[in-house]
Amino acid sequence: MTISEICQKFDIDGVNERFQKSLEDKIEIGFLGEFSSGKSSLVNSLLGRDLLSINSLPTTKTVVEINFSNKDEFFKKDGDTISEISEDEFTNLQTKDGKFHLIANISAATERERERERESK
Repeated sequence: MTISEICQKFDIDGVNERFQKSLEDKIEIGFLGEFSSGKSSLVNSLLGRDLLSINSLPTTKTVVEINFSNKDEFFKKDGDTISEISEDEFTNLQTKDGKFHLIANISAATERERERERESK
């Protein structure tokens, strides 16, 4: 159940509007550490999905920026050029030489909601 649905169900005023406004604020958090120290696993856990590649060897070799959006979109930035890419290419480029800056705009939907959406297609 979404916050909007809970507010409607229990006739709560103002909470949903404040929540939606808070989504407009951008907070930047950096994760730094030695290779294979669990940074990608931690981020995946916080996101509730396997977005970043994990392995016991050095894996994520490029800067990855993650933003919340209404739908999943993936981009690579090479200098001043930004190109949309597939999720598979996004995953593959994480292990390359770090030439690209990767950007993932992902839905804040839960894994259960994403699975229902995939099944309905």
